[in-house]
Amino acid sequence: MHIFSQTRSQARTVKPGSHGREIRAVSSSGRFTATAAEDTVIRIHEYVPTLPLTVGGDKTPARKSGGVFRCVASIEKHATGIQAVRWHRNEYLFSSGGNEEFFVWRVNRIDSDVCPLGIACEAVFQDKSEVGDLRIMDFDIEPLGGETQQFRFCITMALSNSAIQSYVYSRDEGFRLLGRRHYTGACLMQLRHLGGFSDHGDHTAQPHVLTAATDGHLAVFVGLQSDLAIEPAKLDEAASGDLPKKDVPEQANGQGTLITKLHQSGIKSLDMLEHYTSSSIEASTGSRSYLVVTGGDDNAIGVLHLCSTAATGAATTSYTVRSKSIVRSAHAAAVTGIGIARLERGGRDAVVVSTGNDQRVKTWRVVNWQQQQNQSQAASTDTVTRVELVADEYSGVADAGDLEIMRADEGSGGRDDGEASGDGKFLVGGVGMEVWRV
Repeated sequence: MHIFSQTRSQARTVKPGSHGREIRAVSSSGRFTATAAEDTVIRIHEYVPTLPLTVGGDKTPARKSGGVFRCVASIEKHATGIQAVRWHRNEYLFSSGGNEEFFVWRVNRIDSDVCPLGIACEAVFQDKSEVGDLRIMDFDIEPLGGETQQFRFCITMALSNSAIQSYVYSRDEGFRLLGRRHYTGACLMQLRHLGGFSDHGDHTAQPHVLTAATDGHLAVFVGLQSDLAIEPAKLDEAASGDLPKKDVPEQANGQGTLITKLHQSGIKSLDMLEHYTSSSIEASTGSRSYLVVTGGDDNAIGVLHLCSTAATGAATTSYTVRSKSIVRSAHAAAVTGIGIARLERGGRDAVVVSTGNDQRVKTWRVVNWQQQQNQSQAASTDTVTRVELVADEYSGVADAGDLEIMRADEGSGGRDDGEASGDGKFLVGGVGMEVWRV
């Protein structure tokens, strides 16, 4: 008789796996990061940082950040590829995909090292189209009613049939439609809230929405009360495809719409930062400044300064494009991920990171992004918006699908008012994941 015993397995895991397909959407809440892939699974990871790994020397602005991801939860409810995920303060997670799938997940903390999160599906979106085969390409959420009241959210969705629809969601009442609008027919790829939310409750909430589409245009919708189609913007542009000479504001049933051309083809990635200043002029006019950066199928990176103005006593808010610029051939392939890492020099400059299908991670500095470009300023290089390449590094993540800034503030929601934007870490997701520091 022979007896053999062992206290542990002879094999050990060198590195645990993640998704079975490419990661297409990433969202970070500070401590936890949600990744969604074409395998229809959402995984929630806890990132444990270690010592940073220097790439290209100590003076390189972009460095790989050493650390490990620990998967703490896995969600398998989607039946199609997932398009977008969003966190809200480590308490709610939202996800969208094909077949008009949209889920609301309630997240609870558990005092356990093995499984620190408990996740339950709180709601399933039911207000689908007649066929129900559209994709919810992107969405944005905004909490309503203050932190002391029951959780209520304004949720605006961008669909593949060029429709925009906005809802108020609560656990007790479910989804209540606020309004719909339609673009030109081009597939909407990106969507962000600009404002327009009332402090008196959700009944007067009419979000102002920024969208990006496959035709290379950015559009701003002021309110979604009606369901009106917008004719394609007739822009005065050169045959070479350069930036148009002017933007076309349109009025539809009293609601303003601003459409501007930025890319030659589809806009695959977008990030936006609302910058608050103490300017007396901006305070008196109620204006706000937004820095918008985009990455396109044309391998280019776009920068746009958007400004909103609502004078005292005015019933509506108007939006104008102060300046815009584009970097042609910024990558050797489509730019699939872009993010604003931080502001510098009192908010005058911005540090932007991007990635694409060429497996490169690039760092850019946008100088004087708030300057209004006109002929009198064209002769001075100190006042014109410039985009400078700061770093260009190789990434081991193939087929990158998204890039996410890992901000320390869990409640920032992707907006920041100055130079403090966490510790400069960002995540690149595709066939695998990498964390970089800039």
